[in-house]
Amino acid sequence: MEEKHATKKSRTDHGSCVTAAAASGLTGRRKGHVDVISGLPDCLLGIILSLLPTKEAARTSLLSSRWRRVWNTSPLYLSDDCIWSKKIFARRIFGRVTPWSRDKRWRFHTISHILGSHRGSVQRFSLIHTRFLDHDLSVAEGWFCILAQKHVQEIELRFPNDYSPAQRWIPAFLFACESLKKLSLHNCLFPAEASLNLINLLELDLHETEVKDKGLRKILSCCTALQLLSIEDRSLHRIHLRSRSLRVLRVIDCFDLKELFIEDAPNLQRLLGSSLARKECVKIVSAPKLEMLGILTMKIRRIETSKERTDVSLSTLEHSVKILSVVVNLGAHEEVKMLAYLLRCFPCLEKLHIQCSHNIDGNSANNGVLDYWEQIDSIDCVDHHLKIVKITMYDGLVGELNLAKYLIAKARVLTTLRIECESKFGKRWTSKQRSLLRFQDRASLDAQITFVKYKTLFWRDSLPKFDLSSADPFDIGTC
Repeated sequence: MEEKHATKKSRTDHGSCVTAAAASGLTGRRKGHVDVISGLPDCLLGIILSLLPTKEAARTSLLSSRWRRVWNTSPLYLSDDCIWSKKIFARRIFGRVTPWSRDKRWRFHTISHILGSHRGSVQRFSLIHTRFLDHDLSVAEGWFCILAQKHVQEIELRFPNDYSPAQRWIPAFLFACESLKKLSLHNCLFPAEASLNLINLLELDLHETEVKDKGLRKILSCCTALQLLSIEDRSLHRIHLRSRSLRVLRVIDCFDLKELFIEDAPNLQRLLGSSLARKECVKIVSAPKLEMLGILTMKIRRIETSKERTDVSLSTLEHSVKILSVVVNLGAHEEVKMLAYLLRCFPCLEKLHIQCSHNIDGNSANNGVLDYWEQIDSIDCVDHHLKIVKITMYDGLVGELNLAKYLIAKARVLTTLRIECESKFGKRWTSKQRSLLRFQDRASLDAQITFVKYKTLFWRDSLPKFDLSSADPFDIGTC
């Protein structure tokens, strides 16, 4: 009975199913049964431990000498998010600053002890709640020296929003971790004069991290293996990209950005952002593999390529871009003209995402929008390549209706037109829209039109995905 009670308790303790299973295996062995889990190869046991929080993984060493050896030599996943003192854990006061500051000495000692006693490498090191002050410099430097020696693969460093600039420094020893492949910095100050030795870094996420133009250029020049770069910095004025390895550039909430200059990016495949190019100049000299672009607004001032400087000119990109995402007010004549011009710039475009913007002048078509799409000349991508169109926040306004009618009537290889409706949605309304769209006159017999209810998302969930695993980073789910 005691053994069953112990097993049941281990199942509920922090929700650790693996620890419970291991405990059950040892209990079964006392009854004459085979301990299946402990009989697994070390490599599989190491994978099991990697799926557990740091505290739970360490507890498995109490099960048997076999588990103790495995944990101590397996790649370490260390996060301070699961390192609580008994006082804080018992009172459930995780978010209050005072208990954290009182608990800091204990947490510093615990992290130092784990790093010093663990004999294996470090896979991931995450500091979310730990806060450094000036007198903590030696402790932080000691940690990152050990991490460099243990060939750390991933580091995440977050600072509170209320920290002063002097408290948001990044320990210099972090930049000496040659083995580092993924670095995520939140609310930090990136030193422009830092000596970088991150030659194996593949992913860099600068979330609300202040980095000067000079510092960004240094990152790109020193991180020669960098493939994914995400920037969220409201103080950044200019992005000058020269990187032969970069494949994805994601720019989020850079409100003060005046210029995005892609000078030399031979492997850049995705240029992503939230309302990219609100008003700034975008200059793309060399990005021959760029396949995905967006989210572009129609308020962009100027786009330049090569040596040409015109209002909108993307001649060097026209045959590579396959997926485009835009935000457009289809009731504003100038924005409709800009959309048509952009479509002409990409004759091989296969998938188009359109998010309707409902500004004041978007409630009614004006200044020639009513018959604009009826008078427009042919567009190559619409005639020969465009297969999928997704229109979100569609309300059936005149400008939106006319664009959808144009695509149905002209897109010869169109297979899918997905219309996501924000407010007006029902059988009668969708039936009326189908009639107004004249779907029976479609240019492509394979075309299918679908009306769905638009799923309202938290704004950050609607941003293009920062990875290479998604075939379409703009494809956000609907209900």
